[in-house]
Amino acid sequence: MMTISTELHVLRHRPGPKIMMAIWCAQIIVFAYLISYLIYRFVPSLSATQAAQIHRALLPSQLGTQVLDSMPIYGGPVMLIIGALVGGGDYRWGTLRTIIARRPDRVSILLGRVGALTAVMLITAALSLLTSGVCSAIVALANHDGAAWPTPGSLLLHLLALWLICVTWSMAGFALAVLTTSVPAAIGIGLMWALALENVIGLLSASVPALADVRKGLLSAATGSLAKAMGGPGAATGAPGVVPVIAGWLAVLVLLGYIVLAVGLSLLTFTHRDIT
Repeated sequence: MMTISTELHVLRHRPGPKIMMAIWCAQIIVFAYLISYLIYRFVPSLSATQAAQIHRALLPSQLGTQVLDSMPIYGGPVMLIIGALVGGGDYRWGTLRTIIARRPDRVSILLGRVGALTAVMLITAALSLLTSGVCSAIVALANHDGAAWPTPGSLLLHLLALWLICVTWSMAGFALAVLTTSVPAAIGIGLMWALALENVIGLLSASVPALADVRKGLLSAATGSLAKAMGGPGAATGAPGVVPVIAGWLAVLVLLGYIVLAVGLSLLTFTHRDIT
């Protein structure tokens, strides 16, 4: 616990993760709400059914699913960058040797960072829902709609699902930073995989059966499947990546598997690497 609190103290003085959290909240405001609201209000070619679907997605009752629908394309890569900043910050600043000299137990150092990153992702998930709630309340007030809020149980389930997704993507970035000892390399590799290769596999999976099976184990597919299982209206509102490739429970297992793999690789690499 002391190691986690120490790492959290260090993170409070590093602007990178806070800047990325602010960018993520801005993405929720712009992409999940502002653009959708402008389409709803000012695109006359929408059918009545389409307009009703977009309108419903913007109301407070859907605040959790609006955030989850944004995770496959927008949120996930941001969490990956935050994880890379946490995992590779000391390589970047050249402070790792000093830390290991003062605290030679490398396992506790790395697990402390993993714990701190997990806590940061919980804060991020809660802040995401808060941002979505404020935006949806503004939409409801602007349209004079009755604000039917989700139940506490529904909010808790969405928070847990969002937290799991955030932790998984951030641990992927964390592991890449530990493996490469470079924040830019970790971010570049992670974004290339998440935004390019996984999308290519997804597009080709419709015509190549072997790739369809591969797609079921991809990070973005598991993220979109969990978002869809939580009731996201992605198919109706056009949210990219929200497709039920696998069942919701299986998506949870895939995401947990990525976390275990990322932490395991990070521990193996960090404890055996020659820092001198």
